[in-house]
Amino acid sequence: MKEVFDIDLRDVAPRVGCPTLIFHAMDDPCFPFAEGSLLASLIPDARLVPLPSRNHLPFETEAAWPMFLAEL
Repeated sequence: MKEVFDIDLRDVAPRVGCPTLIFHAMDDPCFPFAEGSLLASLIPDARLVPLPSRNHLPFETEAAWPMFLAEL
């Protein structure tokens, strides 16, 4: 996990040249929503989809699941 927290993509993110869809749980306790928002702002034409969840990956039983599937 330490390595995950040390990754800095700010220099390379602007070079992404393909359509990018970023999902981020609004209440993720490990990775603040602001980080997903920052990443989306750094990648040209990326689209951020906020998910109403506390889970990093939504469960099928959550309201976020149908949103995730529809956007994907």
